[in-house]
Amino acid sequence: MSSDLSISKFQRNMTVLTMMLGAFIVLLNQTLLTTALPDIMKTFELSLDNVQWLTTIFMLVNGIMIPISAYYTVRFSSKSLYLTAVTLFIIGTILYLVAPYYWMILIGRVVQAIGA
Repeated sequence: MSSDLSISKFQRNMTVLTMMLGAFIVLLNQTLLTTALPDIMKTFELSLDNVQWLTTIFMLVNGIMIPISAYYTVRFSSKSLYLTAVTLFIIGTILYLVAPYYWMILIGRVVQAIGA
């Protein structure tokens, strides 16, 4: 009896490649911000304590989302979860990119972390 859910090797490899690429981009995003912190401090006239919240909030929200994502994997399909996560990450990145105020950057980082 054949299953309708079987996928080809190409589809499986492309799925794995897509997920690995997404994980790499999230990891890269976490590290790249560190090099930008001095410029962000100057641009928004922030103290070191305030600017460190950009990395701290990302890790905090990401840590909260890990157990929540386990619950979501039972309720929703992997495809819809992945597409939602990528969409949220892109929205957070765009918000972070165009933010004229520090609090908007912080919100962008929170949205990025939810997507990550």
